[in-house]
Amino acid sequence: MSDAKLCSVDDCDRAIVARGMCRKHYLQAHRARTLDDHPLRDRTRHVCPSDHPHTHDTCWLEHNCRCDRCRHDRQMERQRRRNRLIAYDRADQIRGEHVAAGPVRDHLVLLLSHGIGLERIADAAGIPRSVCLDLKFGRRGKRWEGTNRILQSVRREYADQLLALTVDDIERALIDSVGTSRRLQALVAIGWTETQLAERMSMGVGNFWRIVCGMRSRVTAATAARAVEIFAELWDQPQTGYFADHARRIAERREWRSPLAWDDIDTDPAPAVVDEQLQMTKADVFLEDVEFLLDSGEAPEQVAIILGRKPDAIAKLAERHDRLDLARPFWSTKRQVAA
Repeated sequence: MSDAKLCSVDDCDRAIVARGMCRKHYLQAHRARTLDDHPLRDRTRHVCPSDHPHTHDTCWLEHNCRCDRCRHDRQMERQRRRNRLIAYDRADQIRGEHVAAGPVRDHLVLLLSHGIGLERIADAAGIPRSVCLDLKFGRRGKRWEGTNRILQSVRREYADQLLALTVDDIERALIDSVGTSRRLQALVAIGWTETQLAERMSMGVGNFWRIVCGMRSRVTAATAARAVEIFAELWDQPQTGYFADHARRIAERREWRSPLAWDDIDTDPAPAVVDEQLQMTKADVFLEDVEFLLDSGEAPEQVAIILGRKPDAIAKLAERHDRLDLARPFWSTKRQVAA
């Protein structure tokens, strides 16, 4: 990757997303409302200096000049090359050797059936993405309206590169999210907040939270690799403080395990075994809190709000532990009438 495509922030080697910054620093600037300090890229056409002579190579390639004279010179250069190839009896090099597109299209469909996208296939084969698009969907644009849009032939070098590509040669764009979710959950369980982890993952908190909670069954390979790096760096660094305690309470409420609770965080079929006696103890303590609040004169609805649980959930927990005296106040009105 060239320096021109790297983030403009010092000591950052991530790729540019917008305004000369990577995704992480762009989001930080957006939240801080300082995007105006990072102007948009100048997209105006460059013009050759007035004291520089117009030459095709220098103007077009170095100065990126697109004036009428440079465009005309470029077209004339193409025509001169074409005439030379015809004169030397090498007209086949003008367009290149082509082969039938049918077998190439069938191989492309086979790769697509494994859940691999067109762009990823084209990048892995080292061919233009437009070639894969034309093979799959046919020629596009008004130029081809009223004609046979199906591509009949393709350049031999493109066909050879695409036919040599196998599923194993292509890195999957999306992979299972179990390992990624468990790693991030484990970091939350030792006090890392979602905001801290989201910034390290270079994504928004909302998107990050969906991954942590397992709402997404698949994630990109880059996201999974980034989660592995962060987990390897932070798994033995528990946090302290108010926000860390809040993160631990969230993890405890959702029964997220700490990093050391897993034998193999990627392949364990189920969460690590939790001491049932400890669970009973937590339930007994919770029910004692419920009983204390009810005896103090609090209404059942207020008790549920104080403890952060729904009334039905408290009732079911009390029933499972044979505490109908505590469950009855939380039963719904309809259920009380039926009882």
